[in-house]
Amino acid sequence: MVLSTFYFQLHQPFRLNPNFDSSNFTWTEKDKEIYQKVATKSYIPGIKMFNKLIKENKDFKITFSFSGTLIEQAKKYSEGKYDIIPLLQELYESGKTKNDVKEMRRVEFLDETYYHSLSGLFADPKKTEFREQVSKHGSMMLELFGERPTSFRNTELMYNNEIARTVADMGYKAILCEKRNDMFNLEGRIISPDAVFRAKDTNLIVLPRHRELSDDIAFKFKDCPITADRYAENISRISGEAVLLGYDFEHMGEHVWEDKGIFEFWKYLPSELAKHKNIVLANPSEIADRFKKVDCPVADVHPLSTSSWADEMRDTKGWIGNMTQYELFKEIENMEKPSRDAGGKYLENWKILTTSDTLYYLYSRSGIMDDGKLRLDKNEEQGGSLK
Repeated sequence: MVLSTFYFQLHQPFRLNPNFDSSNFTWTEKDKEIYQKVATKSYIPGIKMFNKLIKENKDFKITFSFSGTLIEQAKKYSEGKYDIIPLLQELYESGKTKNDVKEMRRVEFLDETYYHSLSGLFADPKKTEFREQVSKHGSMMLELFGERPTSFRNTELMYNNEIARTVADMGYKAILCEKRNDMFNLEGRIISPDAVFRAKDTNLIVLPRHRELSDDIAFKFKDCPITADRYAENISRISGEAVLLGYDFEHMGEHVWEDKGIFEFWKYLPSELAKHKNIVLANPSEIADRFKKVDCPVADVHPLSTSSWADEMRDTKGWIGNMTQYELFKEIENMEKPSRDAGGKYLENWKILTTSDTLYYLYSRSGIMDDGKLRLDKNEEQGGSLK
C-alpha cells in the first residue's frame, strides 16, 4: 500500500512597478492583466473541475496551498467574473463528508508564508518575520474557510532544520519539502526513497515530493503527454510508505494549454487510481496522524544546505545563487528593522519585497546573465511560482 498525496500550489506575486515612485510601488496593471488571464485559463476551470471530481469520486483527495498575495489579487481584480474565492470555498465544503473530522477531509488547505517569501532564510534565530507571515496566512484561512490549516508548505518547498523547528513550534503536524539524495540522516538504515520522515529533534512529519512523477505532469506533459491510466500504474509501483506528488496549479491551462489534453488527464485520473487497490489517497495531516507514533527516519538538513525544488541540485541557487541575488537578498533582510520602525506602507512594501519572485527574476544557471541578458521562461515572465 502506498499513501498518495496530490498537492497543488497557487501563487501570484505583486510585481514591482518599473516606473517606481513611493506612491506607485507595485505594477497594478500587469498584476491585473496576468491574474485575470490565468484565472480564465487555469484557476476557474481547474477549481471547478476538481470540485466536480471530489463530488463524484468518494475516495479522491487533494491538497491545495495558495499565497496571501494571490487571494489579495482575487479580491482586487475579480470584477465579478474572475473571482476564485467562492470556488475555493465551495471546493473545501465539498471535501467534507458525514462523520468526518478536519484531519480526514478529502480537501486539505495548507498554511504557508503570506507573501510567498524567503523569510524562512533570514538569519534571525527567532524567525520573527517568518512567524508573522505564517500567522497572517493562518488568520486569512480562518476568515475565508472557518479553520486554520494543520500542515505547512514553505515557499519553494525550502526546508532545513531551523525552518522545521519553527514550524513544529507553531503547532503544525506535517511539512512538505523537496527531496534531495543527500538530505536525510539514514543512520545506516536502508530507507525507501518514498518513506515518511520526521524533522530532527521534533515530532513534525516531513513529506518529500516525488520529483520525477510530479515533473511528468508539471513540466513534461506539454511535450510528452502521459495517459491517466499509465500515470496511475506508475504510482502503483511505488514501494515506499507515501508518495507526495506536487504541481504548480498553473500547469493546467496556462503552462500546458487545454488543447494538449491536460484537463482531460485530470478528469480521468481519479477513476484510474481507483483501479489500483494498493493506492490509498491521503492528505498531509492524515499521514501525520497515521505516523504520529511510528519510528520514522530523520530529516537532518543544515541551514547552509537548505533544499528546494530548483535545479538538479535542489538547493537555493534559484534565489541566492549569484552575487546579484545574494546581495539583494541581504539588503532586503537588513531592511527589516528600519521598515518595522517606519511602519505603515513602508513596512507593507518591504514585506512585498520578501516575495521569492523578486529574486528569482535574477536567476541564471551559470550565475551570470546569458549573453548579457536575463533569461526568462514563460512562467518567469508571468511572475508565477513553480512550487
